[in-house]
Amino acid sequence: YPEQGDFVVGPYKADAANDHVVLSREGGVWVDAEFIPVHMEKTFLLDGERLSCTYKILNAGDRKAQVSFGPEFGFGASSANHEDVRLTVGDGAPMPAGSSGEAQAITVATLSDGLAGWRVDLAFDTAGRFWWFPLQTYSQSETGYETLYQATVVMPIWDITLSPGKSWQATISLTVAAIP
Repeated sequence: YPEQGDFVVGPYKADAANDHVVLSREGGVWVDAEFIPVHMEKTFLLDGERLSCTYKILNAGDRKAQVSFGPEFGFGASSANHEDVRLTVGDGAPMPAGSSGEAQAITVATLSDGLAGWRVDLAFDTAGRFWWFPLQTYSQSETGYETLYQATVVMPIWDITLSPGKSWQATISLTVAAIP
């Protein structure tokens, strides 16, 4: 999937308050051969053990924009396949952290690392598609090339249609907890 916007290549403006930080940027997205101006805001709020981020996307152009928005999160778990390191998506069964897949209409996911003693819970206020996959690197050794597990990547994805001057927003909450 190609990158549809230019938000990964430029700096954001940061504004901080006592309880939150707002990152904002003027950028744009490609729709067919046209570049449509878009304003992006990310508001981060830390409340105890929970970090939430509200994403707000505004179509600043004069043409309708159909885009897919998918913020990517990588969590460095202890193992891709150990029975005590599991990913749960929605109300599905726990699966190895190194698995990959896609699910629809997801509002929650959990990655639990019993070896390291932590769990991260993700909650989305707007249901969407959800991808997960292992982040792997390749290394050359005396026996040849080896695949090394680095992290589990999770990505909620929303397909958005924005009319000119209209905005869309969603909030992701992340809670980290110790587990025995």
